[in-house]
Amino acid sequence: MNGPIVIVGAGQAGLQIAESLRHEKYEGPITLLGAEAHGPYNRPPLSKQWLRERRSISTLHIRSPEAIQRRHIELQTGCEVSAIDRDVRLVRCADGRSFLRAAHHR
Repeated sequence: MNGPIVIVGAGQAGLQIAESLRHEKYEGPITLLGAEAHGPYNRPPLSKQWLRERRSISTLHIRSPEAIQRRHIELQTGCEVSAIDRDVRLVRCADGRSFLRAAHHR
């Protein structure tokens, strides 16, 4: 199967799924949908020390947008999924964007 795959959730788990597919030689399109305005990032435990250090948010990114793109993974941020139509195999975002995913093969 080399049809499109849509992964809902652009956090650490979603990115790991996308990268694992590439590692296993999946060559089809992969789209990673995330409701947040930025790509996957580490979520540190909130502490006074962490707040005092005033680290840049970029230090929390798991992968840079360029690294994700080099793996041929399309990252769509700001996409809150509002509906999944299993019959049509369509994922819709609240902002009107929609994405087709591959047919399920057994």
